[in-house]
Order: sequence, then C-alpha cells, then structure tokens
Amino acid sequence: MIENRLDQEESNPNIEGSLYHGWKWKMQILESLKATFRNICFEFRTLAKEFDLLNTSFMDIDSKSFLSISGVALCCSLLSFCTLFVVHFPKPAYGQHKPNTKSSDFETQFCSAVIQDLSQRLRKMDGKIWEELESFSGEIGDITNFSVVMACMSGSGHQERAILKLCTLAISGVLNLQKQAKTMKHEVEQYRIWQSGLKLLGNVILKWFHLPSLMPKYFFRTRVHIGVELFAANMDKKNQLNGISIQQGFQLPLSLCIQVKNVLPTSSRKVRRICCILLAQPSVDSHGGTAEYYAGWRLGWSGEEMEKILNLTEELFVKMRLIQSGTKLANFDLDKCKFRGPNFENTHQTGKAFVTFEVDKRGRGFSMCLLDVSALPCGLYKTLWLCACLDNKGGFWNLPSLNAGPIFSIKP
Repeated sequence: MIENRLDQEESNPNIEGSLYHGWKWKMQILESLKATFRNICFEFRTLAKEFDLLNTSFMDIDSKSFLSISGVALCCSLLSFCTLFVVHFPKPAYGQHKPNTKSSDFETQFCSAVIQDLSQRLRKMDGKIWEELESFSGEIGDITNFSVVMACMSGSGHQERAILKLCTLAISGVLNLQKQAKTMKHEVEQYRIWQSGLKLLGNVILKWFHLPSLMPKYFFRTRVHIGVELFAANMDKKNQLNGISIQQGFQLPLSLCIQVKNVLPTSSRKVRRICCILLAQPSVDSHGGTAEYYAGWRLGWSGEEMEKILNLTEELFVKMRLIQSGTKLANFDLDKCKFRGPNFENTHQTGKAFVTFEVDKRGRGFSMCLLDVSALPCGLYKTLWLCACLDNKGGFWNLPSLNAGPIFSIKP
C-alpha cells in the first residue's frame, strides 16, 4: 500500500518536467512514515519483553512450552529490529547532519537497545549473526544493556530452525541496506533504499506468518502455579496499634516474612534466594482491597503499569545477577537496564527498597528493611512489590505475587 502510493507519484506524467519536486514529495511521505515505524518498533519490543516476563514467571514450566514462548519473543524482537532499520539509517552519507545532543543520545540508546535485544537472543543459536549484530551495534554506539529478563532460544528443533532461517534472511537484508545507505549521494538513491527496505519488511512478515507455531501445553494445566506471599509488620511497636504508620519525615522500618507457595515435592527446581522490590504508591483504598486489586491484575496491567512492571523486573534481575557475581551494586548504573518507553519514568526515587531473603526448606524467609518515605507527603499508601528468585540450578525466575502489599499511612 505504501509502495503503491509512491509508485503512483513516480508514474504520473504531470511531474516529468519537475522530477525534483516529485522526489521531494516522495521523501516527505517516507519521512512522515519514520515516526510511525518507530512506534511500531517499540510496540514489538514491548511484546518481546512481555513474553519474556511471561516465560520467566513459571518455575515449573516444561521445556517445550518454554521454547515455544521464547520463539514468539524472538520473532517480536526480530520484527522490532526490521521495522526500525528498514527506514532508519543512523549514519547516512547523504544529508548527514548533527541533531541536538539530547535527542541524538536518546536515538542512539534506543537503536542500540533494539539491536542488543535481538543479538542476545541469538547468541546461543548462531554465533555468526550475533557477531554481525554486535559489530553493527558498535558502529552506532555501544550501550551497556544488562537485560537479563530474557528467555534465549536454544535447540535444533523444527521450530528453531525455521525461526533461525527467517532471522538470517531478515538480518542479512537489513545490514545490506545499512551498507548501501553509507554510500548514497542523493535523494534518488535514498528513496530506492527505502523502497527496498519496505519490500524486505513485507517479505519478512509474510514468512513470519508461515512459521510453525506450537501452543504452550503448560497453560492448559489446572494446577496452581508457584508464587509468593509477603507479610509485613512495623518494627516500631509504638505504631502498631492502628496498622502500619510512620510520622512524616522518617523512614519506615519493616519486618518482613516471605513464603513460597504451591511448590510440588517432586519439583527439581528449588528456590534458594529471593530478591524483592518494594515501591510505595498513593492509595485510595483504605481497606487494602485485596480481591479488587487482584481482579484488575488478572485482567492485565495498563500501559503505564506494564511499563513500570517491566522496569522494576529488569532492576530485580540485575540485582540478582550482581549478587550472584559478587559485583557491588554501586558500581553499576541501573538506569541503563531500564525499559524506556513513551511512559518511561525513572523509578530511582524515594519510597523504594530492595530486600534479600535466604529461603529455608519450607520456602520461608525473613528480612528487614528501611523504606525511605521521608520525602513523601502525609496520606495513605499501598506497596507495589515484585519478587525474583535464584533456584538451585542457577536459573533466574519471577515469582508472581499471591497477595497485595502492605498498606501504611504517613501521619503529621
């Protein structure tokens, strides 16, 4: 449809005497499409992250279901990459200009994040493609992307071979377009490259439709999934009479207990360590509203809530990886791992705390934390909490929350 619109302009005899005006009109059409393609790219990347979150939220998932969801996430990441780089050329030779530093830095980070998201997924499948993507990322500007909430595909099944074949075709085509863009000298060549990119994208989408699809059998089970419950109490006994409360300007000391639920005795995976993140949010429900809160959770998070969940989950997995490797958290920039979307909000703020639990054989752990709410105004607050764990095999998993977080009040 886009190509038809452009070809109609090219075949119009009325512009034969004003070819320059014709190319300008076509370039304006394509320039107007670039913003749309960036938005579509972000939507595909969001889908990939959500499938990653889904895949790592069930410790007892079977390998076939795991690979099936990983394949869908990989395809979403591939489509995100193709959608962006068939119309976006970071370093063209023609019309090269220097945008303002702030927008340029954001564009570089976004492009690098899209490339690295795809390259990390392909690292175990094809080393040659991975090296090409890493080289391309280095040309744009290598940005550290410590994303570990990612279910990488591995294996040599029919589905994996079909997806890898599509990835090879798509990535080779996109990188070839990027090479051509470096040598273009005028608008006609730029238009031709864009036209070739749109044809490539259409071909990739058609082949994607014909990929074999396997339904994850895990989600047809009726057994309840593994999750955790969190219980909190105010360490200051003077403020326990009317629930959890703290005076304005002070930090909230909490005594925490976590309980892993629904683990089968025959399960080969055992939770060894849990990392939990607590985030204070204004509350309008004075009674906690557990049933109402989780009714909304089962229907799915809203756009802004989903983005916040993805950011917090990334931070949790980074924290777990750093704890396992012995790296000090102060030496790592958590902002670089965050999922930056249109509703991006820096969660490095007051009212947030990380807590680590060592879990015993019964799946129970105890810990304490100081929730920094000293800068928050008076009022009633609920606590959004998320958990990630390290199992006995060295795997990282999300642990779904089975109850609402603690409610507390800040008093004058």
